[in-house]
Amino acid sequence: VIMATLFIGGIFFQRSAHPLNTLGVAALVLLAVRPPALFDVGFQLSMGAVASIVTLNPRFLEMMPGRYRASEVAEWLVSTVTVSAAAILGTAPVLLYHFGWVSAAGLLLNVAGIPCTGLALTAAILTAITGGMWTMAGAVFGSAADLFVQGLLATSRYGAEWLSWAGLRMATPDPWVLGALAAGLIALAQWPRPRNRWRWVIVGVLLATVSVWGSATGRKAAPTLDVLFFDVGQGDAALVSTPEGRHVLVDTGPHSPSGGAAEFSLLPYLERWGIHRLDDVIITHSDEDHLGGLPTLLREVSVGRVVHNGRPADTELYAETRRLRDRKEVSQRTVRRGDTLAISPSVRAQVLSPPRNPARRGIEGKNNASVVFHLGYGEVDFLLPGDVESGAERDLVRTYGGQLASRVVKVPHHGSTTSSSPDFVRAVSGADGTPHAVVSVGQSEQYGMPSEKVLSRWRGRGVNVHSTAQEGAAWMRTDGKEVWEVHWK
Repeated sequence: VIMATLFIGGIFFQRSAHPLNTLGVAALVLLAVRPPALFDVGFQLSMGAVASIVTLNPRFLEMMPGRYRASEVAEWLVSTVTVSAAAILGTAPVLLYHFGWVSAAGLLLNVAGIPCTGLALTAAILTAITGGMWTMAGAVFGSAADLFVQGLLATSRYGAEWLSWAGLRMATPDPWVLGALAAGLIALAQWPRPRNRWRWVIVGVLLATVSVWGSATGRKAAPTLDVLFFDVGQGDAALVSTPEGRHVLVDTGPHSPSGGAAEFSLLPYLERWGIHRLDDVIITHSDEDHLGGLPTLLREVSVGRVVHNGRPADTELYAETRRLRDRKEVSQRTVRRGDTLAISPSVRAQVLSPPRNPARRGIEGKNNASVVFHLGYGEVDFLLPGDVESGAERDLVRTYGGQLASRVVKVPHHGSTTSSSPDFVRAVSGADGTPHAVVSVGQSEQYGMPSEKVLSRWRGRGVNVHSTAQEGAAWMRTDGKEVWEVHWK
């Protein structure tokens, strides 16, 4: 909008300006109003796309042989592809840094998507103009706009499926790689101009050199234990990364026919950070919102071992998981109270529940059979209790009492009223320092979770409550003495 206003103003005042100057003014205005926008992915993508289209697209068109301009249709097709190519290249450094992913599918999809967008916008404007004067004409144009919008959505939906091979997923590149890529784009934008050629090549080389230097001289951080609670909607998934570089996933989120937690959250993160092996996958219990992503993970990454409570489920998802686990020859282990897991030399990992004789202790139900996983690193403890409800919570408090005190806890059963009983909350929140509680929950309120009463109970104990539905993934880090949240956005 700002760029369009400046462009129209230039025409009105009979002043011309270079598009990059216009883009620079627009960026300055946006940053003056909201300085933190500089770190927003959307701002970076918008600026990168426009800047690359303005600078690279003319270079691409100059490279095209004359025969591609023989007809208006051919010229339009060529310009559509070159604009798309410029936008893809300009946004590639940002996408690789933030998401570890870049795709060339837009080269083909925009051939259909751009006409649909233009026609839909035109039809919508005509609908607004004629709707109040001539109802029939407004209805016709409105139907046309809807048709073109549906075409755009279909292009996006089916194109993403058919052209999935056109994407490149990789670990987040080192700064020097991104710097070199940016340097190459700058040099490419200026290459056809002999007068400026070497000037911009030197700028690019300096940019790459600074990136290499910054990467090489960065101070090595102290060893830390990281626990990342993924935003997987109504479900659970938490990745434990030890100081020794081992990775343990506790639950795998839900699954859906169109793609679940594994496809949209877990795999992209693992790829971005170059994690190709999960040493352990702990399934607290076999509900779909905890087990759902495991089949995909078994297919796509190396899994060392699957740890579970030994309680089967009569579902196709569970059967598929067993078939894949057996075919991949992945080892398994059934755990009970008192068992320990040797996940890392520096990390204590103990199973607190389920007990070996749950019925004798008055514990019933599949949620109460959840594996309760306790982690310790230095002076800091984490508690991951699955979906345990009040019955299992009472047994935990009776058995462990103050030993349950933890600096970070995953709120049981997504903050449901069935869990987080007062005695359990009191026992867990008794750790020194300000504890953190993470609620892994979806945005939909159809399940009535989390309960405001439950959240108030945790907050009443001085606990910082984090909701994945409101804040996205919660990333907790500790050096063994202090705990802090990693602000990854």
